[in-house]
Amino acid sequence: MIKDALSLIIKEALSLMIKEAMIDITLKEAIVKESIKKGDFGKEEENIVVKEIMEKSAIIKEMIDKNFTNQDKNAIIKEVIKISTTIGESIMIKEAITGNFDNKEKFRNHLTDTEGRTGTYGDYFIIDFFGSDSAKDWIFNLNIIKKVMPYGNKKSKIRVHNGFIKAYKSVRDELHKRFQESEKSKVFLSGFSVGGALATLAAVDFQYNFDVEVKVATTGSPRAGNHAFAKSYDKRIPNTIRYRYGNDIVTSLPPWFFFYKHVKTKKHVGPSFCWWQHKYNLYLKSI
Repeated sequence: MIKDALSLIIKEALSLMIKEAMIDITLKEAIVKESIKKGDFGKEEENIVVKEIMEKSAIIKEMIDKNFTNQDKNAIIKEVIKISTTIGESIMIKEAITGNFDNKEKFRNHLTDTEGRTGTYGDYFIIDFFGSDSAKDWIFNLNIIKKVMPYGNKKSKIRVHNGFIKAYKSVRDELHKRFQESEKSKVFLSGFSVGGALATLAAVDFQYNFDVEVKVATTGSPRAGNHAFAKSYDKRIPNTIRYRYGNDIVTSLPPWFFFYKHVKTKKHVGPSFCWWQHKYNLYLKSI
């Protein structure tokens, strides 16, 4: 019995070591590909790293074949893929938010002062909305009370912030056009401050009209719509992270007592209490 228990412990430890090694290889492969694309690696450097990856992969394969059944092997590989995907998505979020993606092109509507940039990252079409001082005024003026139907469906209970939807619609056609021209199969949206609210509205629009996988990461975003909107959004766009730095006051606007509600899922960064800091660079340092 002790022998069986010891064997199980050794097997679990070996499984954990293999998983960590496989994840390390996955990340190294991603870094190599990115470095080659950027021109940071010469051919000799590339060959050295690729050789190291192949040698480690061969050792891991031998360890798995010797110590695990096919069922165990499949379970290990499945878990590694899941963890590696999560890590990969975290890297993509950081790259997208900081503007480190390909084919960057700005967009702007001067009338609504709505601007941002688009680009590509792997299979994703990236849309990153900027925050703007004039747009922030919408949160505090009479538009805070006025909610409207986003696309004229009178039967729907969904209502969104009047200023936000006007701003998004002013660049919507251009963003649709760029996405279609990109020929990408997925969409990733981000935005800071009011830009986060626009990214939230755009996410539902793209998911509904193009039936594609949509992921969102916003920083310091205000609420974009009412309870019905949040419920619909959470169902359509489950892959959402809404970063909040401290108690950033902008993330508490428009107030809940005007029947606005945040979408899921909030992720707190920075200090536990800091309501006056609504700065883009603080979010970047904390993510």
